[in-house]
Amino acid sequence: MTRLYIEVIRSLTHPDHTLLHVPIVSVNDGTPQPIKCRADELLGYLKRSGFSDEEIERAQKEIEDRGQTTIGSTKLTAAELERILSECSGQS
Repeated sequence: MTRLYIEVIRSLTHPDHTLLHVPIVSVNDGTPQPIKCRADELLGYLKRSGFSDEEIERAQKEIEDRGQTTIGSTKLTAAELERILSECSGQS
């Protein structure tokens, strides 16, 4: 299973804005790195790439509640997740 770890720095004064922040991500055990899109945009890319509504909703709730989540896929390879991150960052 390929895993994508997503972490967002939360604002305690505006917790409802958490998904508008730029996340730090890592694929499997890779080096965490910031990407150039907001967390809500990244979740949209993941949904269009085949993640279920339930998986995206769970990830969104965990990001809003804890500022982090891990989402996994048995269908996507690490290279495919890296491509999605590049697209989200506008680098494709």
